[in-house]
Amino acid sequence: MKGENTLYHKRVRDILGKPFTSIVSRYLGVSIAIGIVTGLVIGVFRWIIDRTLTLLTIIYPFMGKHPWLLIPYILGTFIVAWLIGKIVKPYETDVVRSGVTQLKAVLLGKHRIHWWPVLWRKFVASLLTICPGLFLGREGPSIQIGACIGACFNEKFFHLTDKDKYLLMEYGVTARLSAAFSAPLAGTMFLLEEMTHNFNSRIWIPALTSSIISAFITFLFFGTKPCLYIPITTKLPVASYPWLIVAGVVIGFLAYCFQFAALSLTWWYSKITFIPKEFHSIIPLLLVIPVGLWNPYILGGSHDFIHKFARIPPLL
Repeated sequence: MKGENTLYHKRVRDILGKPFTSIVSRYLGVSIAIGIVTGLVIGVFRWIIDRTLTLLTIIYPFMGKHPWLLIPYILGTFIVAWLIGKIVKPYETDVVRSGVTQLKAVLLGKHRIHWWPVLWRKFVASLLTICPGLFLGREGPSIQIGACIGACFNEKFFHLTDKDKYLLMEYGVTARLSAAFSAPLAGTMFLLEEMTHNFNSRIWIPALTSSIISAFITFLFFGTKPCLYIPITTKLPVASYPWLIVAGVVIGFLAYCFQFAALSLTWWYSKITFIPKEFHSIIPLLLVIPVGLWNPYILGGSHDFIHKFARIPPLL
């Protein structure tokens, strides 16, 4: 009987194993830490952008009534463009554009990211471009910010092997999208579908954990209401369903045109030789001023414009 009990206990132990020894659980603690830090950083990032864009809805109408104020505003715009150029130039390859391409190259082992200079430059330069009202989203800069935070944890604390060193960056990527929009599932699916194409449990489980934690941190900043809250108060009539197909075709075509124009800007900017490359940001910064005078609510990510268009009070 004693031997049978011993055998029984051995089998139970073998089946259940020791707790917290799986590869997945090994990374849960660090994914939580990355989620907390990323949530705090992106929360501050979002807070500054939201408050500044709200301020623009006051500044532009005031300048419209007092046109002489455009002179100091334009001078300030030149200073902002100069600062952006000085900040971006030393790490131009890493800081410009959305950061998705650079991060994919890192995950493929074809590029190396210098986390601290890229982190603070991306944070400051993104604020200097979004806050004046350029039509930029918060998700692009947040990608590199989250990845840099993950790289920081690996370099400073964990020193993972070459096989696993990119995992923490991936957790940072999910945490950043979750924090940018308070959408943890979207952050995780973006990583799996867009970046890694890998549904390995040691990737998605800690990544989802990091994503949930970062979303919780942003709830402390902005509350639990969704980032872009559009309540559904009526049902769509069945007779209007065919028009959804038409709308999808039109929106898809417009999205293609937008991407074509955006990707072509690099070639067009290469033809501008009378302005140093690092100061090309002065062109969109000046062009956005008449747009702001016309309607300041469409500046930035246009969240306020969507709320206004849908007759929804903006989130404060």
